Amino acid sequence: MQYLSSLHRIKSALQAAICITVAVGSTSATATVPYLVKDINSVSPLSSSPTSFIEFGGLTYFITSDAVHGSELWKSNGTEIGTTLVKDIRSGQAGSSIEHLTIVGSSLFFIANDGVHGLELWVTDGSEVGTTIVTNIAAGAAHSTPSNLTDMGGVLFFSANDSTNGQELWRSDGTDVGTVLVKDVYSGAISSNPSDFAVLGSELLFSAQNGFGIELFHSDGTDAGTGIVKNIEAGSESSFPAELTNVAGTVFFRAYDDELWKTDGTGAGTVKVKDISLFSTDIAPLEDFLAVGSTLFFQGDDGSNGAEVWVSDGTSGGTVMVKDILSGGDGSFPNHFTNVGGTLFFQASDSTNGTELWKSDGTSGGTVLVKDIYPGVDGAVPDDLVTNGTTLYFQANDGVNGIELWESDGTAVGTVLLKDIYAGANGSAPDSMATFGANFVFAANDGNNGQELWLSDGTSVGTVLVKDIVGSAGPSMVYLIDVDNTLLLRATDGLLGKEMWKSDGTDLGTAIVKDISPGFSSAAPGPPVTVGGFAYFSATDGVNGSELWKSDGTDPGTVLVKDINTGTGNSNIAHLTVVGSEVFFQATNGTNGEELWKTDGTTAGTVMVSDINAGAIGSYPTNFAVLGGKAYFRADDGANGTELWQSDGTSLGTILVKDVQSGASGSSPSGIVTVGSSIYFSANDGINGNELWISDGTGVGTVLVEDIRPGIGGSNPSFLVGAGSLAYFKANEGSNGTELWVSDGTVGGTMILADINPGIYSSSPDQFTALGSTLIFIATDGVNGVELWKTDGTVVGTSMLMDIFPGSPSSSPNDLVTVIDKVYFQANDGVNGEELWYTDGTVPGTGMIDIVPGSGGSGPENMTESNGLLFFSANDDAVGNELWAYFIDSDNDGLGDELELALGTDPYNADSDNDNLNDYDEVNYGGDPDTYIPGIDTDPNDNDSDNDGQLDGDEVAQGSDPLDIANYAGNGDADEDRTVGSNDLLICTRVMQGLEPQTAQNLMRCDTAPLNGSGFPVQDGVIGAGDMLIIEQKVSGL
Repeated sequence: MQYLSSLHRIKSALQAAICITVAVGSTSATATVPYLVKDINSVSPLSSSPTSFIEFGGLTYFITSDAVHGSELWKSNGTEIGTTLVKDIRSGQAGSSIEHLTIVGSSLFFIANDGVHGLELWVTDGSEVGTTIVTNIAAGAAHSTPSNLTDMGGVLFFSANDSTNGQELWRSDGTDVGTVLVKDVYSGAISSNPSDFAVLGSELLFSAQNGFGIELFHSDGTDAGTGIVKNIEAGSESSFPAELTNVAGTVFFRAYDDELWKTDGTGAGTVKVKDISLFSTDIAPLEDFLAVGSTLFFQGDDGSNGAEVWVSDGTSGGTVMVKDILSGGDGSFPNHFTNVGGTLFFQASDSTNGTELWKSDGTSGGTVLVKDIYPGVDGAVPDDLVTNGTTLYFQANDGVNGIELWESDGTAVGTVLLKDIYAGANGSAPDSMATFGANFVFAANDGNNGQELWLSDGTSVGTVLVKDIVGSAGPSMVYLIDVDNTLLLRATDGLLGKEMWKSDGTDLGTAIVKDISPGFSSAAPGPPVTVGGFAYFSATDGVNGSELWKSDGTDPGTVLVKDINTGTGNSNIAHLTVVGSEVFFQATNGTNGEELWKTDGTTAGTVMVSDINAGAIGSYPTNFAVLGGKAYFRADDGANGTELWQSDGTSLGTILVKDVQSGASGSSPSGIVTVGSSIYFSANDGINGNELWISDGTGVGTVLVEDIRPGIGGSNPSFLVGAGSLAYFKANEGSNGTELWVSDGTVGGTMILADINPGIYSSSPDQFTALGSTLIFIATDGVNGVELWKTDGTVVGTSMLMDIFPGSPSSSPNDLVTVIDKVYFQANDGVNGEELWYTDGTVPGTGMIDIVPGSGGSGPENMTESNGLLFFSANDDAVGNELWAYFIDSDNDGLGDELELALGTDPYNADSDNDNLNDYDEVNYGGDPDTYIPGIDTDPNDNDSDNDGQLDGDEVAQGSDPLDIANYAGNGDADEDRTVGSNDLLICTRVMQGLEPQTAQNLMRCDTAPLNGSGFPVQDGVIGAGDMLIIEQKVSGL
């Protein structure tokens, strides 16, 4: 048998690599140096800088530039393929200057300039044809400059200038005829400049001037119903109403010497709430008004304490400073007020901690610093606060990682770095954050792709680049996969767009496989799977849309499998899963919606398995797991809601496993995973909430494992992973927060493994990764930050593996992946930045591989093994984020761990059979380092390959042949003709008598005695009569 290895190619690539010392748990060891495989892209990254995100019709709309069309309107469903330009409103790179995206009913309004009509009001339904100018308010190329776009009762109100009446109040129903001037508040060409719009019931309140100063106005959308509410500052002076905010039916605002007012929309009901400051100058204005329930929070300055957090219930007595955060007259200047489930979060600066994250429940005692993220007086300066209702997400600078993405549950331990997107101290500067369904979107710069579109589900692994819109950035290295000992990956050289590349670990062997979409445009290969020597993935050639492709790593072997959605349409391929020798996936042919498909790699063999939800809607099969040659997944047939299904690849064999929640609502199974001979998943039966279920593939065998948290809320099991025979997941039973659980499929065997973060707080276990029967994961115990943990499925066997960043800071291990017999990951020890780490599940076997010396860190990601090499992307601050490799050789014998395990040798022992011959030298004995051939190479598992009683290493050292039983030291063959005859006896006798010189060669051959128990010589270094006797016996055949 031949065992192929990558030794020859790897050795040539590593000739310049020396050995380095790497830090481990309690000892030190040596390892080969990681090396840059190739600088694939030397083109500097550009940025599309997406901004102004708004969710509309299940998509997120935003403004960005792809460097071809200029700044225009885009939309995204959260996927790369689903991120597209809505319309090139102004052809060329000038851009249409879009602003003020505002939803009114089923329309999205905004302002834009098409280069013909000036800045005018536009509307879109999300399609190119449905994106049109509403009306040209200012004739010709003049700008009407609509602003203050506001929805009131399904009608858009805004201010605009028609070049006749000045900037006045308008309204629109989205049609030309339905877009009209409400009233020329300041009659004539002078503008009333309506601003600060707020809706109060069926009326619009705003600030405007009519010749008697800037005052508070109202409008019901008619000329007659539009007028002044109250002339707060009598005469022609102005009260300057601003910050109009509706709080439970009362509109608060600031006016006249920056004091707090409120109104019910009538003159009589417009009153000063409180004269907060007795001073009229040198104070900060009231601002940052925010409604939290029926309470108004704002920043106020009473002239004594500086700008601080204030609160008002609409009465003078109930309008008070919440807390003097920065004692004295300077003020803490709280801002970026954000409501998270009834609690106010904001940034503020005290005299000790700098500008940090604070929260308030409206009381002094309940107004506290959440966490001193950047210790010292500088402060983390949290910004771009956004919430999903329970968790706060924001950007902050901890002084180590630069400005990065953070999250907070309102506790210090729960305020952590979500993801270090741009490894090192540079920071990704995430901004423009906005909610998108259960996720949120934002713009960030990972150091490779420029400021681009990202999406996060609130987890590190779920925080991903959606699309490199500008397209000429770094290699965007993702989707690394091994295909028959060749690495395939998606990358770009900055010239040909994102295409499929390959690498054998050398510079010359790293090249584009095929330019699928010719030129600068990208094929954008999707996440691949491999079977039968091919990688299967989605890609577009610029002609057929995004379709199914396959590649064997060669240009001619990279082909379109099938144009499923014929023409330029996309088939929306997703969730590719290997089932036996076939690949199952979700796709649409443009007629049947997203349904279950499969392929055997041929056009004819690429077919829709079943139209589960008949018609154009689609069943959206996702979350595949494989058991017993069948695929298990979630799908919606249009009648039973989203439930658990199975398929054997035939239409008849594609069936609903069980309608867990009867009716059309569906149980929404998630986290579907195979463990042993069972399928585990989380589902909601409508009675117990989201809980843990198990299935053997039959309806009767699909049952609730345990109602962990009784009631309709459920424990919400998630991140299900199998290790050994056990299923691991995180869940919340209501008392201990979200913690690590385990199940063997029985009630008795389903339990919490440890309350890692004691009490109601959550340890937030994540990154579950199986290493044999051990689970490696990350969690925080509330003391040591987010660190590396392990469990064997028992309570006593669940513990922190290592506090990589000692103390309360977090090392934030990320991108955990099992390779051979270790888990590799990224972590920050507080000294070396984000670097490559590994663990075998023990403290001594946990260490760092420092790619970039110093505190900067290289941010390694996408770790994938191929042909004995660990490939990954990393940034050395010299060539940017590029492809790196590391020869996995734990014992540094020159033989990779992968091949050693195949040969049965010990990857942790350079001389597995203890024959004084290195394992690599044994495999290389015949002269071919790429191949081990029994009989040509010595056996690295046998210390005496030729059974001549001599260790292989000793024979090599003596010059004898370890593969020839007749060729060993002390065999009496003095003339080395492979036989012992009279000539040998003569030579040895003459040497003994001193008639010939006693050379080392003669001594090795003639010293034949004494013999051991097996009849082989144990040389004593003397040639005497006993030696001659043995030689005489051999000559005589005795």
